[in-house]
Amino acid sequence: MELAKTIIVSLLTSTAVAGFLVFMVKQYVEKRIKLRFDKELERVKTELSMAAARDQEMLRREFDIYPSLSEQVYRARNCARDVYEHFGNWYQSLEEAYVGSVQTLTEQLFRYRLFLEEETFARVHKYKTDLSAFYAVFAEAKRKLDGGDAEGAEKLMRNHLRQLWTAVDRQHAEIIELLRNKVKAPRKVNADSRTSASS
Repeated sequence: MELAKTIIVSLLTSTAVAGFLVFMVKQYVEKRIKLRFDKELERVKTELSMAAARDQEMLRREFDIYPSLSEQVYRARNCARDVYEHFGNWYQSLEEAYVGSVQTLTEQLFRYRLFLEEETFARVHKYKTDLSAFYAVFAEAKRKLDGGDAEGAEKLMRNHLRQLWTAVDRQHAEIIELLRNKVKAPRKVNADSRTSASS
């Protein structure tokens, strides 16, 4: 009987020790898994928060950019109109305002390049290029007029400056409409950029 008691006590003691060890190992593993999971969860939360903040900032910048760019497109067009309509009686201040407006448009276009969609950048860049060509023809016509060649200046006005003015005026309306639509319906954030950031 003593032997049976000893065996039973040994078995119970071994089972209790084994159970206790299993319990402790299980607690340790669960805590390690929970700790690893919590760290990973915190990392993903941080990345998503940063991505959301970045996307929000991009949308805010875009929203700020379009009205500013629209204003410069409008001003440049109005200055071009004034230079075109007052060619024979032009004023130095009109020319300076035109040059300044095109220069400001150019600076904004390149400053905001990263925030503009390709189509928007291409159309505004073409508009800016046509404004520069308009000024080059205007400067040549003015040079001819100042040199006493009123007929040559008139020919440039009739043949080239009018075509460029028509193109600038048409593009102005199209670009204003394009930018207006961008403000009304901002670009959707690309969900792929967030998922790739968390990978």
